Amino acid sequence: MAQAALSGTFLGAAASLQGRTSRQSASRRLAVSVRADKALIVNTKGGGHAFLGLHLAKKLLSAGHSVTILNDGDKEKLSGKAPFSQYASLAGAEVVWGSPTDPATYPAGAFDVVYDNNGKNLESCQPLIDHFKGKVKHYVFVSSAGAYAANSVEPMHVEGDKRKASAGHVAVEGYLEEQQLPYTVFQPLYIYGPHTAKDCEQWFMERILRCGHFNLCSDRCITFDGIVKAIAAAASKEAKIVHYNPAEMGLGKGEGFPFRAVHFFASSDKAKRVLGWQPQHNFLKDVDQLVKDFQASGRLDKQPDFSVDDKILAAVGYKAEALV
Repeated sequence: MAQAALSGTFLGAAASLQGRTSRQSASRRLAVSVRADKALIVNTKGGGHAFLGLHLAKKLLSAGHSVTILNDGDKEKLSGKAPFSQYASLAGAEVVWGSPTDPATYPAGAFDVVYDNNGKNLESCQPLIDHFKGKVKHYVFVSSAGAYAANSVEPMHVEGDKRKASAGHVAVEGYLEEQQLPYTVFQPLYIYGPHTAKDCEQWFMERILRCGHFNLCSDRCITFDGIVKAIAAAASKEAKIVHYNPAEMGLGKGEGFPFRAVHFFASSDKAKRVLGWQPQHNFLKDVDQLVKDFQASGRLDKQPDFSVDDKILAAVGYKAEALV
């Protein structure tokens, strides 16, 4: 089982949210509002979280807030790619390219809230936290529900469940608590939506829209099989599902199915209860537009490498038709 998180906007996502506010009572937490006149969004240069900063900026700007983005990485290399190519659409936002680990590159001025959507470990986050400690009203850290320890007995994750000590995000969360900043931690799961920098639903589309055969493991509160069937229906195609055991394939790093082969879904009840948040997106409702966006992207004009798919299918004894 798995859970798709985030379609369209960061503040309106089917995500698992872990909200913490240090040294405050329960009644005080109910009154916390992470809104500000001046917001600094520190955005990552890649990975699944890259487009969170884009959609968050749109949301804050539409609500009348001032937005500055500090983007990690090289502007010349990234500005032509999604989601960074969409920064021009953020009317009124200031975009600064620099390094979150180098305070000399931070944008000038005061900010009310910092949204750290870049860091995965303490080394990449501590300079930012130290710099803004005592200078902002609230510090928001985008962690990951992937930091939860897998639990095959009770797979639905809730806030307070056991975390992986090896996860870099956990060290950052601990440091925030030690520094006694007013902070909140958001923990998205799998992320999908427009201008993403990471293949999620597109992995399935690459195969279904070419009438190919592909393999899957288990799935979500929409199953992985369910994602296949939903995309196939939206594309008016028929998809053949082949299941396999990744541990028996001898695959290299990055080969094969791009999702966790374990239960991966979570409850968002705390976000609903404490923050008054409600999900605004549903994969089954979004899938028609996602397929149209993929078809319009030009990717169908390019020939992908399906050699790993062929190797897996051969290993499980399935004779696949040629992928075209």
